[in-house]
Amino acid sequence: ALCELSGQELAARIAVHVDGALESLKDNFIYRLEQSRLRRLLREWLEAEKLRTPFTVVTREGKVDAELSGLKLQVRVDRVDELPDGRHLILDYKTGEIDKKAWLGERMKEPQLPFYCTIHETPLAGLAFAQIRAGSSRFVGITPGARLPNMDKAVIDDVPFADQIELWRKNLERLAERFREGYFEVDPQKKVCDYCPHSGLCRVDETGDGDEDDG
Repeated sequence: ALCELSGQELAARIAVHVDGALESLKDNFIYRLEQSRLRRLLREWLEAEKLRTPFTVVTREGKVDAELSGLKLQVRVDRVDELPDGRHLILDYKTGEIDKKAWLGERMKEPQLPFYCTIHETPLAGLAFAQIRAGSSRFVGITPGARLPNMDKAVIDDVPFADQIELWRKNLERLAERFREGYFEVDPQKKVCDYCPHSGLCRVDETGDGDEDDG
């Protein structure tokens, strides 16, 4: 178990996996830099994970075929942990910035994990982003059934977790139905349009809507 590894044992395991992942770069000048960076980063993250209560990783990058209001989708989740009481915790790795409001409102910025919650058959203890960044690794999510170290709570509606999952289901079904119906309104969220090549069609630059903060 992770929590039973000494610091030296943990460092040795990290080295084996990092060196294996970078094998193709061994003759590249960046090899040593990347090797050192990844070893430090993973050591920082796993030392934080050692502080958790016992868990077992049951799924890594698992793919699930699902249907949402007539749309056939394939969802891939980075990781699912099983807790001692049998409930599952869904995790999604992130290396960039995390928006605590990513799961809020009818038009979620990050709908994948909420959707996965609506189709997951095993009772859930929560869901979280696992942000792996040097000096600022943390969890950001909703975990009413689990205690996580370095945890920041995501902003969601003030309802019980089971009700939140049902609310996500309804919002996602509504979005899927609009998509199937060809609903297309110039109603961008902040930064969504930054790299879109079709601004000449919707003329979002003329409306100024793309520069406004989310409501």
